[in-house]
Amino acid sequence: MSMTLKNTDAKFIYDAVDVFHKSQWKEFSRLKLGLNDREIKKLQADHEGDSKELKYETVKHWKSTTGENLDKLTALKQEYFFSKSETNFSKLVEAQDDLDGGKRRDEFSYPLKNGKGIALIISNSFAGTEYSREPGCSRDLENMEKLWRKTLGCKLVDREAHRDKTADEMRKLLEKVAKAKKFDYAVVIISTHGGYVPMEEQRNDKYQETKLIKYEEILYGEDLGKLRANELQKILGNKEAQHLRDIPKLLILQYCRGEKIDKGVPKVSTDAIGFSDHQKTEELYPVDPLMPEMSDIITVYATHQDFAALRHDEGSWMIKDIADVFGKYYKTKHVTDMLTIVNNRMKNRRGSTKGGGDCKAMSIYESSLTKDFYLVQ
Repeated sequence: MSMTLKNTDAKFIYDAVDVFHKSQWKEFSRLKLGLNDREIKKLQADHEGDSKELKYETVKHWKSTTGENLDKLTALKQEYFFSKSETNFSKLVEAQDDLDGGKRRDEFSYPLKNGKGIALIISNSFAGTEYSREPGCSRDLENMEKLWRKTLGCKLVDREAHRDKTADEMRKLLEKVAKAKKFDYAVVIISTHGGYVPMEEQRNDKYQETKLIKYEEILYGEDLGKLRANELQKILGNKEAQHLRDIPKLLILQYCRGEKIDKGVPKVSTDAIGFSDHQKTEELYPVDPLMPEMSDIITVYATHQDFAALRHDEGSWMIKDIADVFGKYYKTKHVTDMLTIVNNRMKNRRGSTKGGGDCKAMSIYESSLTKDFYLVQ
């Protein structure tokens, strides 16, 4: 029987199935959607040469014959890509693996036992104020929700991407991540204003003018309340977030870390400096039951300390690059490799200031990961 879908449902389907290659889609249709060979061949014949419409019409057919809702489609996609017993990448992807050096999965990779990650997405707009981050704020939300929920099938905290949260609301959402159970990894994305401010405890010190002023790095909530940057790793640390111990945590932080504008440095050709190659050997070490306070966390910043982060109407520079790079390489590369590509893209971006001068921004990540961090099996 035929059926008509709402525009929102149609958009959901197009986004959800975009990740599949042609041969993967045939396999997914048979294994997960339950179509037989006759149904698959008919749909292929009706939409020959139009992979996008083939996938869309296949989902419509599946939905009309089974009565399932579209949430089930997301669950089936997760099963297909995350299940060890059923994941079989197409020859096309295997060929791409060869080009990319393949996927190295051994004792130096974090295991993907549960087939799912948890993601917290927050973007503050400060709309209606002189600090407004629109329209980039909305694009950041769209880009991150598409990547982590639709493409990678992560569970979102409270089942949504969060907009315009106060500092206290941001803390409470982070604490929900810290209490999450039975996930393979956790991702936190915060896109907001930030910077360095004098530490609170110095305000009432009458002798402060004779002392060296100490500053702390903060992220602003929508209410201009302050969330200390060091709170993020503490909340997700091994002491507070016991259920997240030994699993990787990825923090993507899009905010200014100062007011300096990076105007770039002209590139001057220099003679290559030769370095001798070092043979790297890997040794297995016994696992110490005593853990450091923080480990297995990778924190990504939109810019170096003291410098401003940059955005445009299509969203924040770094958020857009992460969405593009992760969306393309998540099946074949681990997180730090993908972030290196993001850094390369950021290095080669150039913008212009209000005064017409050139400006740059360079992303950076800090890592206490102890294994390779892949997002899919």
